[in-house]
Amino acid sequence: MPQNPTLLARSVHHAEHMFINRHSPHAVA
Repeated sequence: MPQNPTLLARSVHHAEHMFINRHSPHAVA
C-alpha cells in the first residue's frame, strides 16, 4: 500500500463500516 494518509484513513473507515455492518443489523451503510 502506498504511504498515503488519505487512502489509509479511507481503508480504516471502510473496515470500521464493515465491522459495524457485520455485528449490527441496524447499522446504516
